[in-house]
Amino acid sequence: MAIPELNLRRIAAWCDAQTPEDMRHKMLVGAATRGNSVNIIDTREPWSDKVGPEWSRTRIAKLTRDADGDWYLHAINRNDKLLPYTADLGAGPGPIQVLEETERDPTGVFWG
Repeated sequence: MAIPELNLRRIAAWCDAQTPEDMRHKMLVGAATRGNSVNIIDTREPWSDKVGPEWSRTRIAKLTRDADGDWYLHAINRNDKLLPYTADLGAGPGPIQVLEETERDPTGVFWG
């Protein structure tokens, strides 16, 4: 089931707001969509010439939309494996409520 375009635009706007304007040459927060899920990705410039010119990409969270339109959140561990986020987000949260939980990060699993 595809994610509605309005939700994708809201997710993109949220990601854009997470990157301060004066830091965009060093970092970006973005979203990559696949099917009914969206990965939130932290992208950073190379920290050393020894690592090459490629920017690093780290998945921060994964949002998944089910057939009923409810959204679920997963954290990503250091080995890039999904961890179910079990905090109560309320009944039928939308994508922005789920993203706001990653921003609050009360357990420190998203941004450390």
